[in-house]
Amino acid sequence: MYSRKVLIADPAEEFRDALVAALSPSFQVILCHRGDEIPALLLKEQLDLLILELALPGLDGISLLEQLPQRPPVLVVSDSISAYAQGALLRLNVEYAIRKPAPIASVVNRATDLIHTAAIPQGPACLLDVRTPHEYREGHIPGSFTGPFKQQATVRQLTEIADTKHIGIQF
Repeated sequence: MYSRKVLIADPAEEFRDALVAALSPSFQVILCHRGDEIPALLLKEQLDLLILELALPGLDGISLLEQLPQRPPVLVVSDSISAYAQGALLRLNVEYAIRKPAPIASVVNRATDLIHTAAIPQGPACLLDVRTPHEYREGHIPGSFTGPFKQQATVRQLTEIADTKHIGIQF
C-alpha cells in the first residue's frame, strides 16, 4: 500500500499517462481531467502533492488555487505560464512551476522532491522554471538569467533583495 498520494490534474492524455507510468511505482496516483472536480477531491483525499495544468476545462488552475483555503503542495506543469500567471503563482505561494514541454524525468524529480520535503516548514516560496524546450536540450542551468522572467528565485529571496535595496515589492 502506498503512503503518499499524488493528484494529477491535466487534460493532456499522453502527458498524464507518462506521469502515471513514472509515478505509480512509488506513489498512489489519482487522475482528474477538470478543474471544477478538484475541490471535491481535496475534501475526500489526503493528498501529498497536486500536479496541476493551468489550462483546465471547467475551472482554470489559477482560479482554482484562488478558491482553495487549504491545499497540498502544488507543482504547476503547464504551457500556459504567462507573465500574468507567473505573478499569480508567486502571489498564491505555489511551490514550483515548470513550463511544458518538459522532460517527464524533470517533472518526476521535482514532484518527488516536493513530496519528501513537504513536512519541512519552509514558508511560502515559489520557484519558476520557465526554460524553453531549446534551453532544456542545450542544458541551460536554471537560475541563470536569459531574459525576462527567466530568473529563478524564491519569494523569500526576492523580498530579501528588496529589503536590502530599500525598495518596495508587492506580489
